[in-house]
Amino acid sequence: MIVALVGPIKHWWSCWDSEEHKRYVAWRQLLSDELVAAGHLVYRPHEAWKGQWDEQAQAINDVALRTAHVVLNLTPADVPSYGTDDEVDYARRYNKTILPAPPPKYLKHYKYLAKERAKLLAQDVKLQRESVDLATVARKLLWVIDGNMGTEQADDFIREARDALSVNTKER
Repeated sequence: MIVALVGPIKHWWSCWDSEEHKRYVAWRQLLSDELVAAGHLVYRPHEAWKGQWDEQAQAINDVALRTAHVVLNLTPADVPSYGTDDEVDYARRYNKTILPAPPPKYLKHYKYLAKERAKLLAQDVKLQRESVDLATVARKLLWVIDGNMGTEQADDFIREARDALSVNTKER
């Protein structure tokens, strides 16, 4: 599956290297690495260009958004998302699946949640090939991605999501 990451880069310009920015960067890198490890192709717009930004370069990001199967919005809830909202709207116009994937509340859950997110997205690929509705799975993923729950509770939700995937696949 081709996955495009989007996030509030313009916000980070004003607070580069702050603790908030470092947490975001750590989450983005870990999630991206886990998606690649799970077999996905990941577009990382923050690495697509080097140097002074020029709005004409957005055309490349637009191609990536049109090409992606899924767009993961990494914007934290309390962060302004100038530009990111436009990218999400653009992807919606092309009927792309857009899932929120903000950094979890607790750093200690980052690796676990990134790995589980990548695994569940891989299962989504299988279901899409089998034309199974992903709405229920997406709702489960939101709970896991949120990161405001303990590891045991996250495990329960993941088991439920996997059970739902298993049942839906067997019924077909």
